[in-house]
Amino acid sequence: STPAVRPSSASSVSSRLAAAAAPVLASRPGTGASLTGAPSRPGTSGGEKICCYECFKQVYLQRAVQVPMTPGTGGKAEGGSNAARHFCSESCADRFRQGHSSHWG
Repeated sequence: STPAVRPSSASSVSSRLAAAAAPVLASRPGTGASLTGAPSRPGTSGGEKICCYECFKQVYLQRAVQVPMTPGTGGKAEGGSNAARHFCSESCADRFRQGHSSHWG
């Protein structure tokens, strides 16, 4: 004897497809809800970031080491005003100074 095959109805197939296409709700709250009233991490609201002129590491502007532009470090900025180069540390600033003093010295 052959096993009986149940005919599937078109309505049950379409309901299974609709259930599979339904969006899945996240189990965690959205980021907007978690940010309201939550304190920020210390040190994360440091302001504007710059890239180190020597190694390109990002650092907050208030923590950057500035080297004023002189004829020995590349001259003046566009427009004739004195500018400064920004570095992530004194060691990067020293490497820059050494490179320019040997080049210009």
